[in-house]
Amino acid sequence: MAPPAILIGNGSWFIYTSPAITTTSLASGNVGTTYTPQTLAATGSSPVTWSITSGSLPTGLTLGGATGIISGTPTAIATSSVTFRATNPGGYNDKTLSIVIAAASNAPTITYPTSLSAGTVGTAYSVQFTATGTDPKTWSITSGTLPTGLTFSSSGLLSGTPTAASSGRRMGWEAQICRCR
Repeated sequence: MAPPAILIGNGSWFIYTSPAITTTSLASGNVGTTYTPQTLAATGSSPVTWSITSGSLPTGLTLGGATGIISGTPTAIATSSVTFRATNPGGYNDKTLSIVIAAASNAPTITYPTSLSAGTVGTAYSVQFTATGTDPKTWSITSGTLPTGLTFSSSGLLSGTPTAASSGRRMGWEAQICRCR
């Protein structure tokens, strides 16, 4: 931080106090969710302009150079260490802050079925799974195997006709958010 600068112009004296960034932390965010705008703050004489001298904001976020506002919608998971610079006619001040962007906060929860009914060999069986969260979703079996004759689609449909008896099979089910384009 530089000492106050004295500028003389048009017969007037101007004393500018160099800025000192007072922001101590930045809010975290989630992929695909509008970031809660964060305004960087600094003491010192106005006007203060803002820039980045090292690192970069997570993809999808921008810094308003005249306002010090960080805003946007993050598009990827990231932990970014960014050095911000506040500048005015009296000098400048740098400060490094971190921003954490986590996975989408709308992770799915399987809502139906809460349990599966028993099937019968030779009899058609069909159950459509549903889950909370943003569409599109993709479904998969994370562990175990299906009884012979049954299939599980990526849309969450368990269907088919069992061809052999099985007992006590356990499977893990998973719904995944897919931001397919």
